[in-house]
Amino acid sequence: MEDQASYAGLGASPSGNPADSSGIQIAALREALGGNAALSATLGVSANQLSRWAYGREPVPRQIAKAIIDLDRVVRQAKLLWGRKAVTEWFLGSNAYLDGSRPVDVLAAHRFSEVMDALEAAQSGASG
Repeated sequence: MEDQASYAGLGASPSGNPADSSGIQIAALREALGGNAALSATLGVSANQLSRWAYGREPVPRQIAKAIIDLDRVVRQAKLLWGRKAVTEWFLGSNAYLDGSRPVDVLAAHRFSEVMDALEAAQSGASG
């Protein structure tokens, strides 16, 4: 199906089941963003839809799969910088590099590159 994601980009699961890998990915992102509400808002979907994808009841559409992959990239880089606990605070906190916006809100507006720039600025020691 053309509009469905190839789960290969969502990471490997121990079972090899694509639905398992998307569920693992969604669970990790929920944790990083502080819960289901923040992740579903960031992706622009309902919490119920997010759960259907997480439990493999429905395939993740290609556009959402790309957003999940982009978000995962930001989360992984942030975890390397600050560790798991501080990542949620960074995503939900006001960010000077983003003109006071929260990274999670900027991601919800599909401005991934701006969040990556803010993360890179934080890594190099700029305010954020």
